[in-house]
Amino acid sequence: MSKHISSGAVVYILENKTIKVLIMHRKKSDSWHLPKGSQIEGESLEETALREIKEETGVQVELGKYIGKLDSTFERNGETIEKETHYFLAQPVGEYISFDKHDNEHDEVNFYEYEIVLNHLENFSLHEKEGEILKMAEQVLRQ
Repeated sequence: MSKHISSGAVVYILENKTIKVLIMHRKKSDSWHLPKGSQIEGESLEETALREIKEETGVQVELGKYIGKLDSTFERNGETIEKETHYFLAQPVGEYISFDKHDNEHDEVNFYEYEIVLNHLENFSLHEKEGEILKMAEQVLRQ
């Protein structure tokens, strides 16, 4: 069984004491995701998260605390692959956020209130249970 390492983040902003989280919709699979992606050999988890968030969303972020990881499995070409995805807290760098430069995999990239994001991640996610990471992030943010 192969092992696949990914890294990403719960990218958030605070608007009038309301937590809003960056989430992406993939039309092809009608699923919602946090920004994350595959680690390239030689990259740290932090470097992977920063690169993937920028590639997928067009947003440059600053990483905060490490939240934790999710373990999952998926099938590719008849092989079961063990996946380990690491997550950080992150906030956008700069005042203006434009999603014009997000990747072609996703048809929507935007910030939504925590409860909406939690619902999407718990009910419309593919492999990982990203709702669990979002709940862990909320615990850290509310401290």
